[in-house]
Amino acid sequence: MNQPQATTFKPESQDEVDLQFHEYLKLSNCTVPIKKLGGGYYIFGTKKIYAKIMNGQLVIRVGGGYMVIEEFIEMYGEIEANKIKTIIEQGGDPFAETERGSPRYSGSPGGKSPKGSPGVRNTSYY
Repeated sequence: MNQPQATTFKPESQDEVDLQFHEYLKLSNCTVPIKKLGGGYYIFGTKKIYAKIMNGQLVIRVGGGYMVIEEFIEMYGEIEANKIKTIIEQGGDPFAETERGSPRYSGSPGGKSPKGSPGVRNTSYY
């Protein structure tokens, strides 16, 4: 079975959010795949996120506020990399999408997380 391959994020035209994402990912050596959905929404690993420029900085929506990209990558980068690794080890495709472009992942290769599975939780999207 071929393992899914993540693609390197490339900015679209001169979109400032894309350009800042691209620059930061190059500098940080972050290996988590990012895909643009549109309207400020991206897929970061298995997580759907909203990004925008605020006061000249790239920020990511987290809960009721925003987190600068450096903090976001530091906090969630390794978590998302581990999720992708686990999904692949279980025979799943971490890059499979629903019709709306969101990740299908919900904890197991079949897309359904068994109740009470330790260490496996559904990814929430905002």
